[in-house]
Amino acid sequence: MKKVYRIMAVALAALFMTIMIPAANVQADEAADLAAQQEQLAAANYLLYTQILEANEQELARQQEAVAQAAEQAAKAAATPAASYSWRGPVLTAYHGSVYGPSGKEVYYNMNMSGVVSALRRKGYSGNYWVRNDGVKMFGSYIMVAANYGVHPYGSIVQTSLGAAIVCDTGTFARSYPNCLDIATSW
Repeated sequence: MKKVYRIMAVALAALFMTIMIPAANVQADEAADLAAQQEQLAAANYLLYTQILEANEQELARQQEAVAQAAEQAAKAAATPAASYSWRGPVLTAYHGSVYGPSGKEVYYNMNMSGVVSALRRKGYSGNYWVRNDGVKMFGSYIMVAANYGVHPYGSIVQTSLGAAIVCDTGTFARSYPNCLDIATSW
């Protein structure tokens, strides 16, 4: 966008310079040529302005569509009850660093989640970040998990041994273990 503004500035400077050329020593037909050139430059500037305006409107429409899609995903996630199932199998703990839960293999990771939370909010998801008493990191009523986006798309709700989770991160593990869920914890 800066490049477009630079082009527009150069064009306006050229227009200014052509206007400032003294016309006193110019013969009548040269003055007519100069006026025609000024008209052409003004038309080119107007065309450039309308193209910039149209590009800005298209970008705004694209951004509004992306926000609307993210809000729709957030609404779907919010409509899914967090505790709609009961898991009777093994539960992931720091001691049991890897278990097979209702959606497949589960492991855990501990990292600063501020970037992940910011990304969720940028994409239209609303919720508070907090840590449960058992050390599981939460966004709203959902456990935060990393997954392979090809298997579990961003924002999807998956069941884990610890409860319902929202997919909000990924990692290098996802290539080698596409069905694995990496649960965010403070352990």
